[in-house]
Amino acid sequence: MKILKKLNKKILYYSGVFLFSAILIFIGYNFPQNSQKAEVEVEISENNPSWNLYTNTEYRFSIEFPSDWKIHEELETDNPIINIYLLDTNIKPPFDHFADINNISIFPKGLQTKAVIGEYQKAELDFNFKSDKAIDYILEDGSVWATYISVWATYISFDSSKKPWKPWGFIWAKSTIDDLNYKCVRAGFEISLNECNPFEGDEFIRSGSTNIEIRKIEEEIISSFKFI
Repeated sequence: MKILKKLNKKILYYSGVFLFSAILIFIGYNFPQNSQKAEVEVEISENNPSWNLYTNTEYRFSIEFPSDWKIHEELETDNPIINIYLLDTNIKPPFDHFADINNISIFPKGLQTKAVIGEYQKAELDFNFKSDKAIDYILEDGSVWATYISVWATYISFDSSKKPWKPWGFIWAKSTIDDLNYKCVRAGFEISLNECNPFEGDEFIRSGSTNIEIRKIEEEIISSFKFI
């Protein structure tokens, strides 16, 4: 009987080890494959062979970007995102409009998050579509670090019954800011950031510097955006 008990224990032990190993192998084989997203399909731009052309038939637009920039899609969500970005190994997509990375991002159904605050002016870029609101966020020296573009005017002009964009959908372009600093000004005097209330007239000011060449590329990317 003792021998039988020992034999049963050994069988149970090795069965458990085998089952555990099988589970690990299954997870190791299947999870990485299932978790990897397929690469986003792009074509070579007819306008510039060193640029890629991305077309989204669901949201009815195309956009071009340099071949050394990356693109990421998050479409199967309540708030779909398309990020076009200059690779940064420290930050992984998807990005919202607060992400500290050089990027052009498209949010067809907007985002359920806070709006960016700071000094801004009317955007000076030319677009291939109508926009009822387009603004440049500026640094203290007047240089542009981000651009917000609403597509509401185009949304209401769609002649089909299916309007894929929501009224609050927008396009966002951002350049990273080096040596970033913040300050708040009230009635001409600097006050504590803890007291700052931009919604009551205080000026929330950013200072620092951006890469001019990257900003030019971002402007070219935005200018290539077209509804189809």
